Amino acid sequence: MRDLGIPCEALTSVLNDDEQTVIYNRLMCSPPDIKLLYVTPEKISASGRLASVFGSLHRRNFLTRFVIDEAHCVSQWGHDFRPDYTKLQSLRRDYAQPKVPIIALTATATPKIVVDTRNHLGITDSKLFISSFVRSNLTYEIMPKAAKTFVNVIQRMRQLYPGKAGIVYCLSRKECETVCTTLSKAGILAEVYHAGLPDKSRVQVQHSWLRNSINVICATIAFGMGIDKPDVRFVIHYSLPKSIEGYYQETGRAGRDGNPSYCLLLYSYNDAIRLRRLVEGDDCQAPASVRSMHLQNIYQVISYCENISVCRRKMLVEHFGEVYDAQMCLKSTTPCDICQRLKRNPGAVTLFDVSDEAVMILSAMTKMRNVTLRYLAELFRGQLNKKDAEQAARLGHTSLPFYGRGIGMSVEDSLRFLRKMVAEGYIEERLYKTKFESIVAYAELTLKSRQALVGGPKPKIYLHVAADKKRKSIASDLLARTSVSEAKALKEKHIVKYRDVFARCLQTLTEVVTQIAADSRLSGPYAIISQEGLEQVAALLPRTNSDLVQVDSMTSSKVERYGAQIMATLKPFWKEVDERDEAEMREQLEKLKDAQPAAPLPSLSSSVNTAPSSSAPSGKYAPRFGRAGSFKGRGSGRPKATPRVRKKPSGSSQGSSGGTRSKRARPSFKPPTRGRGAKVGRAAAPSLNPMMFPV
Repeated sequence: MRDLGIPCEALTSVLNDDEQTVIYNRLMCSPPDIKLLYVTPEKISASGRLASVFGSLHRRNFLTRFVIDEAHCVSQWGHDFRPDYTKLQSLRRDYAQPKVPIIALTATATPKIVVDTRNHLGITDSKLFISSFVRSNLTYEIMPKAAKTFVNVIQRMRQLYPGKAGIVYCLSRKECETVCTTLSKAGILAEVYHAGLPDKSRVQVQHSWLRNSINVICATIAFGMGIDKPDVRFVIHYSLPKSIEGYYQETGRAGRDGNPSYCLLLYSYNDAIRLRRLVEGDDCQAPASVRSMHLQNIYQVISYCENISVCRRKMLVEHFGEVYDAQMCLKSTTPCDICQRLKRNPGAVTLFDVSDEAVMILSAMTKMRNVTLRYLAELFRGQLNKKDAEQAARLGHTSLPFYGRGIGMSVEDSLRFLRKMVAEGYIEERLYKTKFESIVAYAELTLKSRQALVGGPKPKIYLHVAADKKRKSIASDLLARTSVSEAKALKEKHIVKYRDVFARCLQTLTEVVTQIAADSRLSGPYAIISQEGLEQVAALLPRTNSDLVQVDSMTSSKVERYGAQIMATLKPFWKEVDERDEAEMREQLEKLKDAQPAAPLPSLSSSVNTAPSSSAPSGKYAPRFGRAGSFKGRGSGRPKATPRVRKKPSGSSQGSSGGTRSKRARPSFKPPTRGRGAKVGRAAAPSLNPMMFPV
C-alpha cells in the first residue's frame, strides 16, 4: 500500500510500546494522517486502547469503513475458524450511529459459510458480490504418496520450473524440516516456515522468498495469509489438507500472474488418519458438533482424492456453489489429471455396480471383530500374504461369501471400494487408543448398515475401476459384472432425497417432450429421449449440456436441438431443490450451536460394552452429478459414540488401516502450455446457482 502512495500502518506484536504509541497519536490527529490501519481481530477484542481510539475516530466522523479480510474465519464451518473473529460483530453494534459500513472479504466461502458469516457479523442485509471460482491457468493433479514419490516430483519440478518459486505444504513442523532437507539435498534453495519459528525468523524467510533469494517455502498452513507473490509456479501438498476450502485457498497462491501453474497433492489415506487423530484426540476441546463438521471436511477431501472419474476442477468449483462444465477443462491447455487421462483414453474408466458385494461384506462383518479396512480389502481380493492367509483360514474368513469376489481389482480399487462404503455411511472406521498410546483404526458396522441387513434400504454402491499400466484394459472377470452408466447409477441415489420433486419433474418433462415430438412430427417422445433418460433427467436435474449429454439416449445433436427447452423445463425444479437445500443448510447451522462436549477417544481396554452407534458419516461425500454446490458432503456427520469392549483376540486382524503400499510413482504431468489470452486470477463470468447464496 505504501508503494501505491497510501499512508498506512499495522499494529502488530512486532512493535514495541513506543512504536505503537506513535501510531495511536497519529490516529488522534484531525484529520489523521493514516488512511489505512491493519489490525488483527485479536487486537480489536483485547485492546481497550484501540477501542478508545476507534471511538474517537467515529465521533469525529473519521472512521469510514471496516474491511474484514479472510472473513470465513468467523464461521465454525470455515476451514480456519478463529474465535476472535466472532467478536467482530461488536463493530456493527458499537459503531451504528452513524453506521460504519462493513465489507467482508473471502476467497473460500461455501454457501453455508456465507450465510453463517453474515449472521455472525450482523450484516444479513448486505449485498453479495461473487466472482468465479474457476482458476483456469492451474493444473490439478493427485498422486499416490509412496516412499520415492517426492524425490521424483522434485526432479520433475527442477526440469519444468528451474529456479522458480514454489510452496510445499506439510501437516507438521517436523514434516516441514524433513521436506526442506530433501529439497536442499536436491540442490533447491528452500527454507521452512511454521508457527514454531520466532517472528523475526518467519519475516526473514518470507522476505527472502519474495525477493527470490530462496525458491521454495516448506510450510504449514501458517504461511500464505496476506502473501501476494504473483509468480508462484507450483504448490505441492505433501500431506492431506484439512478441507476442500483450505486446499482451494492454498492452491490459489499459484499462478496469480495468469501464467500456467501446477498444483499437486500427494495422497495417502494414512494422512487422513493423522488428521482424524487431531480432531478426535484428547487435546481437541471443540464441541461434538464442531468435531463432526471437521470430520465431514476430511471425508470430503478423501472423496476428492479417491475420485478417478470426475473433473477435479468441476469438483472444486461446484463445492463453492458455481456451475461448471467439465468440457471446459477437457478442452483447455491446463486440464486436470482426470481430463488428461480422458483425452488419452476415453474408455479408461468403467463404472460397476458392486451393491451385492457391499451387502456380503456388511453381513460378514457381523461375525468379525477388530478388522481393518486393509484386511477386508485383502479378503475381498482373495489375495493375502502367507501369515494373514493362515490366520484368515483359521478364523473361517476364507469361507465368507465375499472372499475373492474382487479378484480382478487392484489393491487400490478394493481399498477405494471399502472407503466408499465408509463415505456412504455403511462402515465406520473408528479410532482406538492402545495401552501403548498408539492409535489403531477398526472397521465397524453403523446403524445405517445394521438397518440395511434387517430389511431396511439396501446399499447402492457403484465403483469406478480404471485400467492401469499393467492392465491396459479392464480385467475380463470385472467385465463379466454388470457395468452401468454414470447417469443411471446416480439416478438411484438422487431419487431418494426428494421423491416428490422427482415425480412432478418426470411428469412435466414427459408432457413437454411429448409436445416437442408432436410439433416436430416425430413418432413420439421416445424419438427424442428414452423413458430411462427422462427418469435420469428428473432425478439428476442436470445444469450443463455436458451433464445432459451423459443421460441415456441423449446425443450431442439432440442436446443442441432440444437442450434449451429441456433446461427451461428444469428451472423451477432447480429452484425448489435449492430452496430445500438452503433450509437444510440453515438447520445444520443451528445444530452447530450445540456446544455439548465430545467424548474422548475410546480405549481398547474400555470396560463399557455397548453396540456401535451410527457415528459414521450418513451423507454422501462423492460429487453429485450436474448440481451446483454439490460437493458439500451433506449428512448428520459423525457424533461420538460409547465404545464397545475392545480386547484384542489372538486371531484378530492387524495391519494398517490406511494408505496403500504403492510402488514408486512417477509424475504424469507435462509442462503446461501457456494459453492465448490468459487472464490473471479467476475467470470473469461465473455461472452461479443463485439459490446457493441466499439473500
